[in-house]
Amino acid sequence: MLLFCEVSDPKELWEKHWTDLSDDIVYRQRQRLGIPNLSLTEEQIQNYTLYEIEQLLNREHRSLKDYHGIPLPDAALLQEVGNRMLLEEHNYDTESLAIDARDLEQGLNAEQRHVYDNILQAVYQSRGQLFFVYGSGGTGKTYIWRALISRLHSEEQIVLAVASSGIAALLLPSGRTTHSRFKIPLILSENSCCNIEQGFDLAELIRRTKLIIWDEAPMVHRHGFEALDQTFRDVMQLHDHSLKDKVFGGKVVVLGGDFRQILLVVPKGGRVEIVDASVRKSKTIWPECIFHTLRTNMQIKRSNLDQVDIERTEFSKWVLDMGNGHIPATTKEGEEEPTWIEIPKDLLINGADPIAALVEEVYPEILHSYMDPKYLQQRAILAPKNETVDNINGYILQMIPGEEITYKSANRIFPNNYRWEKCPLTVPY
Repeated sequence: MLLFCEVSDPKELWEKHWTDLSDDIVYRQRQRLGIPNLSLTEEQIQNYTLYEIEQLLNREHRSLKDYHGIPLPDAALLQEVGNRMLLEEHNYDTESLAIDARDLEQGLNAEQRHVYDNILQAVYQSRGQLFFVYGSGGTGKTYIWRALISRLHSEEQIVLAVASSGIAALLLPSGRTTHSRFKIPLILSENSCCNIEQGFDLAELIRRTKLIIWDEAPMVHRHGFEALDQTFRDVMQLHDHSLKDKVFGGKVVVLGGDFRQILLVVPKGGRVEIVDASVRKSKTIWPECIFHTLRTNMQIKRSNLDQVDIERTEFSKWVLDMGNGHIPATTKEGEEEPTWIEIPKDLLINGADPIAALVEEVYPEILHSYMDPKYLQQRAILAPKNETVDNINGYILQMIPGEEITYKSANRIFPNNYRWEKCPLTVPY
């Protein structure tokens, strides 16, 4: 109509019929980006429709500029509509998240509320601060993360939640591993940098992010933090040159974890090498940290504790005492540093066959319950070495009747006629 007819009022034509013209925009964006439940705002739909009309006019050497009253597409919004990462971070039900945020805020204790308010204040004021939330298991670090994420997502703000391990990432809403999200190199050095290129989707996502939460931070080498810090400075200084001199490019970043738990792995390294590789030894990161400590264990705070809860309380206290160095340690012959402690007898499982005794303690009557998902979800045996895990898994698999099945996993899928090597993954149930 614009090209071949004399439209008396192009603006009125657009305002009356833009909904019909944009009828398939959301469907096409879902197909193009591969996000089945993608939702777009009215402004985004209008903008993309105007862009499509502009493309059609350009083929005939015309433009929307030639038609008085019809708005022009916003280039910034077009970039956002085409950025899958940005769309994923805006594709939330803000109403339900607002309800969740209010419920979570009401459950915060005084310690948690202090941390929560300080982080939110830094986000709202765009202060670009770095926090470290320190606390043992059960003190509610993940609860704070969920409250922050729900609050900011309900306000259509972007929050990137990451963790150093895959298991920890599963506990975070839309959580990812740090290496996956920020392209941190697996082999790190003092001059490492993340594989994030200027002008690409991930760089734009980082620029628009209001808060970054990094759980289980002590498990990563300090060079990983320094690489991400330098990358963020490079990304942000393109838009504001002064941000090159601010830690993490002026972003609000929250690190969380407990240095008494599992630290990073330094091949053939001792205590000195492990401590030196910790983020606390980073001269560029750690001095900028605002430190918060959580001490109240939410899991054992209830007054009506039963016998199991009392045992858990005593065990938690013993673990913390061990982590704080309050339990006497001894040395073995030929060793200089005391590193051996005595485990209380009530924590030991006795039996001629230790694996059989351990399985019986953790998985009682397993032959009658191994088909029950809840039974399996409520139990786990942790071990520091893969060899021990394999031995325990092998013992349990021999007990369970039926044929053992090995499933295959792969990083990518190839045609059937393509020869490729599969990696076996044995599932124990």
